[in-house]
Amino acid sequence: MAGLASALIVLVTILKLGPLFQELPKAVLAAIVFVNLKGMFKQHFDVITLWKHSKIDLVVWLVTWVSTLLLNLDLGLAASITFALLTVIFRTQMPTYSVLGNIPGTELYLDIETHREAREIPGVTIFRSSATVYFANAELYLEALKQKSGLDIGKMIIYKRRQEAKQKRRERRAERRAKRQAKRERRAQRGAVQPPCAPVFSVEEEAGWGDTRMDENVTGNVDEGWTERENGTVFVIPTSPRAPDSPCRWEYLKGGAPDSTSLGWMSDLQDGDTTTLGSSSEDTLSRDLERVSLGSLGKWTWDIHSIVLDLSTANFIDTVAIKTIKNIFQDFSEIDVDIYISGCQASVVEQLELGNFFSESITKRHLFASVHDAVLYCQDHRGATSFPTFEPSVDMHSSTKL
Repeated sequence: MAGLASALIVLVTILKLGPLFQELPKAVLAAIVFVNLKGMFKQHFDVITLWKHSKIDLVVWLVTWVSTLLLNLDLGLAASITFALLTVIFRTQMPTYSVLGNIPGTELYLDIETHREAREIPGVTIFRSSATVYFANAELYLEALKQKSGLDIGKMIIYKRRQEAKQKRRERRAERRAKRQAKRERRAQRGAVQPPCAPVFSVEEEAGWGDTRMDENVTGNVDEGWTERENGTVFVIPTSPRAPDSPCRWEYLKGGAPDSTSLGWMSDLQDGDTTTLGSSSEDTLSRDLERVSLGSLGKWTWDIHSIVLDLSTANFIDTVAIKTIKNIFQDFSEIDVDIYISGCQASVVEQLELGNFFSESITKRHLFASVHDAVLYCQDHRGATSFPTFEPSVDMHSSTKL
């Protein structure tokens, strides 16, 4: 109201009382203006204070002063207002991102980098931005979350998809092996009811055993023979000579001489069964590569199972920020990391509803009134029953001080 009254007085003075000052000399009018602007001229002493307090405020003051002198009053004020708005956008694009930790024995969560007593919750990362998340800093918010959590989402998703593809291939190979095994069993059952006949080809002849139809009275041991193949196959051969139609034990050899095998024996194989060399070594190599790939991704995926986004500093949220947070939910869910939101104001929740943020996968159960409530739910949901114990410092009463 005071500003409106002042504006009405100035308007009446200009329109109605202006002719009364028409006869005054310009020197007198200049003196009147100078006296009214005396306080503004004294603001030059504020330059020192602004330099100590905020460099950005000092730059705004200097730009306003120079543009007013060079571009006249109206254009100078317009240029200074535009520059001041640009500084606001610049400040919001460079907020402070922090990971919060719990002060033992309290429900306080403070920045672990600035508070010595703050402790990270095992398995839970609490991420907070000092500014509102909107279109100008949404991408920076996502990058800061990846950096602070230590999880490279892009690499992990690619690696997970590769592992899923490998698992599918293993399942298909296992299915084919099962079909072959069932076929062998059916073939063995059919051979059991048929009269025995001399084989056209036998692994004994291939291994250099000679005639396998030996007299039943033979009790001496015969040296085992072995023929090394260049095509990388392994023949299943008996460990001792057998008489016709007599059962025997078969060995599963892996190259070289029979006495160098490390794969043991398998009694369920039939005549003529073959396999390819190196199947076990390939599985071992695959497991080694899996460990190396996971280790190269930074933190292990099971070190962090939940992330809490503290939005208590947000007073609004736009469509770009809503899409960014939704993408965070979707991307982290692919690597089995749960996302929760805490500290949202009622107006922010309404904007999330209007932006179609909630769905079947992202429900309001992911919203919590405080960070502590979210942490307790994360621990209960993942099996942790209580907070980890820490040794309190001697100066416990000053644990929340910087």
